[in-house]
Amino acid sequence: MDGGLGLHYKNASLSRRSLAVEQRRAKFADDTIENSNTKSLAKRNLSHGNLNSNINSSSKHRLWSNTSIGSAYQEYFPELPISKQTYLIRSFNEIKEVVLSHMAKSPVGIKPLDRSEAFRAHVRQAIMENKIFACSPRYPAIRKALERRGWVEKIEYDFSSAENSSRTSLICSNNFSPHSDEDELDWSWMNRILRNYPPDFIFKYWRDKLVWELLLPGQILNQHVKSHFTNKISITDRIQESHWISEEGLAHSVFPRCYRLSDEEEQTAFIDDYRLTACLSLLEWVVQAYESGGDSGLIGTYGSPSICVDIAASHVNNYVRIRKHEDLDTQIGSNTPIMWDVFLSRYHNAVFHKRKLTLDNGQTSLKDKYEAAKTALTSAKRFWPQRNIDGKLCMWICKPGAQARGRGIVVMNLLDKILNLLIESPSLQWVVQKYIERPLLVRKTKFDIRQWFLVSNWRPVTVWFYKECYLRFCSKPFDIENFHESIHLCNNVVQSRYDISKSRDPTLPRENMWDSKTFENYLSSIGQNNFWSEKICPGMKQGILAVLLATENHIEEDSRRNCFEIYGADFMLSDDFTPWIIEINRSPCMEYTTDVTSRMCRQCLEDCIKVIIDRRENPTADTGLFELIYQGESSSMPFKSQDPNEVNLIVRGKGIHQSETTSTKLPSGNNTSASRALISKQKSMTINKLNVGPNSGAPSKQQITEDKTPTLFNSQS
Repeated sequence: MDGGLGLHYKNASLSRRSLAVEQRRAKFADDTIENSNTKSLAKRNLSHGNLNSNINSSSKHRLWSNTSIGSAYQEYFPELPISKQTYLIRSFNEIKEVVLSHMAKSPVGIKPLDRSEAFRAHVRQAIMENKIFACSPRYPAIRKALERRGWVEKIEYDFSSAENSSRTSLICSNNFSPHSDEDELDWSWMNRILRNYPPDFIFKYWRDKLVWELLLPGQILNQHVKSHFTNKISITDRIQESHWISEEGLAHSVFPRCYRLSDEEEQTAFIDDYRLTACLSLLEWVVQAYESGGDSGLIGTYGSPSICVDIAASHVNNYVRIRKHEDLDTQIGSNTPIMWDVFLSRYHNAVFHKRKLTLDNGQTSLKDKYEAAKTALTSAKRFWPQRNIDGKLCMWICKPGAQARGRGIVVMNLLDKILNLLIESPSLQWVVQKYIERPLLVRKTKFDIRQWFLVSNWRPVTVWFYKECYLRFCSKPFDIENFHESIHLCNNVVQSRYDISKSRDPTLPRENMWDSKTFENYLSSIGQNNFWSEKICPGMKQGILAVLLATENHIEEDSRRNCFEIYGADFMLSDDFTPWIIEINRSPCMEYTTDVTSRMCRQCLEDCIKVIIDRRENPTADTGLFELIYQGESSSMPFKSQDPNEVNLIVRGKGIHQSETTSTKLPSGNNTSASRALISKQKSMTINKLNVGPNSGAPSKQQITEDKTPTLFNSQS
C-alpha cells in the first residue's frame, strides 16, 4: 500500500511520502527555484533532510509562484492560486517542509523537538490511541483526513522482491526511496515497530484482495462482506422482494421493469411484456397521429394493414380482463408465435419506419381504429403504471449482468435481436430493462444522477444520504430514433470516448457534469422552484431505502460489525420529474476527473471520516453533508441462540396491499393459467407508497429523537 505519515509538529500536519527518485526531486527543485544559490541550497536540503537553510522571503515567494502544483497542493493550501499540473506528492511534501521550517517561529526559550524525536513520538502516540490505518492509493482524501486526526499509515513491505529490505517495493505502490540516512532509520524503525500492529482502520478498493477470516473484530473496514444489490441481477431480485419488508410511509421504489434472460421463467415474462408493450405502443401512436393529423396522420402508401390495430386492441383488452379476473368462466383465445412475428413486423413498419397504415378494402377512414385504440388505452391505464415512460418504440436497454462502467450495454427494440444476445454470449448473464423513452431533458440533452449514500451499519440498518449529488450529461443531443451510446448512456467513462457534438447546447458543461445546486438553479429558471426539494430528492431517498430494506434479511448471515460502505445510486428522471432508480454501484468512482468531482469526491470522503471516525468518539460530531435518513431498531435482527441443540423459530408476517404505482411483470393474455402465474410473480414487484418528504426528518421504525451511536461507532465492539 501507498505509504504516508502525519507529522503533527508546530500545529502543522506534515505529510511525508517516499514516492520519488533522486532525479525527479532534483528536477523538481530546478523547476521551482530560479536563483542558482537557492537551487543548490534547496537540493542539499532535499537530499539530506536539512531544515535549517536560510531562504529569504523573495526566494520563498518564487518557490511557491514558480512551482508546478495542482489539485494535491490545494488540499493543503486552498488559498493559493494554483492551476498547473501536479508533480509527485512526495516532492511537494519535501518543499513544504523546507518552507514551513522557515515560516514557523519557535516560541522564545523553547527548543523545538528534534525532527526524528517528534516523528517517533507521534508514531508511539498513534499506537497507544489505536490510530493506525491502511489506505488504497486511490483515496488520497481519506489519507489526509486521517493524518489530520493524528493517525499513522501502516506501510507494507514485499520482502520477497529484493534482498535489501530497505529498498524493496511497497505493495500496491511505487518504490520506496528514503532521501537521507536519518529518514531511512526513521522509516525502518516505523516499519519494524508497526509490523506487529494490525491497522485499526482499513480503506481499500473493492477489488483489492482481502482475507476476511483474518480480520480482527475491532478493525474498521470500508466494505461490507456482501452487497446483495450492487449488480444488475441482484437489484432486480431486491426490487421484486421489496413489498415483503417495506412499511407504509417508509420505502418506495420506482424501478423500470427488468428481466434476467438466463432465467427461463423471466425470459418468458419478458417476451410477454415485450408483446404487450408493442401493442400499447402501436395504440398510442394511432391516437397521437390521428389527433394531430386525422386520417392523413395514419394513412401511408406503403403502410401496414390497419387490421394490426384491431389485433393490438384485442390483446390489451384481454390483458385487462385477466387483471379484473373476468377470465375465470370464459376461455381467452391465444395468438401463435407466427402470428406474433407478423404483428411485430407490421408494428415496426408502421411506427419505427414511419410507413403508417393502409386502408382495408371498403374503408374510407381510420376513425374507428382511433376510437378502438383510445378505448383500449383508457381501460389499461389502471393496470399499466409504467406507461408514462414507455413511449412508442418499445426500446429496451440490455446490460451484461456483472459488468460495470457502461461496458457492453446496448439499446435495442427488436425482440429477436435481444434474445440473440443470450445465444451469442450466454456467460454475460444478460439483463434487459425497459428503457425510459420519455426522460427529462436539460436543453434537449439526456442526463442521469449519481447519488451517494453510506451504510454505516447493518445491525441495525443505518443509512446516510449525501446532500449533494451530480448530473452526468450525454455528449450529443437526445434523439429517440438513434440508438448510439453517446446519446443514451450517461456514464462518464462512456461519454469520455466522444467529442461534444456541435449541435448540443453550448451552455451545457464541457466536462458533461453539473452539481445538484446548478441543477436546482436550472429548475428555478424554468419555473420549477420546489421540484428538487419536494419531489426529486425525497424520491431518491425513498428508492434507496426500499432497496436496502429489501436487503436486510439477506444480509443477516453475512454482516460484520465495524464495517461501512459508500455506494453510488444512479437515477433517471422521467419527464414528470419522477426519479427512477436504475442501479446501485459498489465502490463508486471517486477520481478527480472533472471540476465537479474534484470538489465533491474530496468532500464526500472527508465527510465519510466525520461519520465513521469522529462520531465514534463524539456521537454529536459534525457529519458534513451526510444526513441520517434511516436507523432501524436495535432489535430488528432476530436473536439467534448460540446453542446448536436449540431450534430458533421465527415467524414474520406482512399484509399485502396493492399500490396504484406498480412495478410490473406483465403476463400475456394468450394462456390464462400461465398469465395468472405471471401475475402472481408480478405482485412481488409491487411498489409501496412512501412518505419521506423534505420536512419529515429521518424516517425510521421509531422516530429518531436523539442521536444514537450505531454499533459501528461503539468503541467496545
